[in-house]
Amino acid sequence: MTAKARRPRVRIRTRRVYELLEQLNLSQNQLAELVGVSSGYMSMLLTGRRSPSGAARRRLQEALSVTEFGEIFELEGANDA
Repeated sequence: MTAKARRPRVRIRTRRVYELLEQLNLSQNQLAELVGVSSGYMSMLLTGRRSPSGAARRRLQEALSVTEFGEIFELEGANDA
């Protein structure tokens, strides 16, 4: 029986997001509001307990004025064998 291949999980680069929040003078709660998620869900995204959907990733990039995926996201398990 073969194991089903897992897709890499997208994680937020928390340190970079906090740097951007400071530069933009935004709080984590304000970011959550801009992205359209609850502050609790934003906390789960930033601690890695949840992975952002494609739509949430796009809204995060827009809210933080980021164009490059790799600036605030990384793929977990992308190179796992």
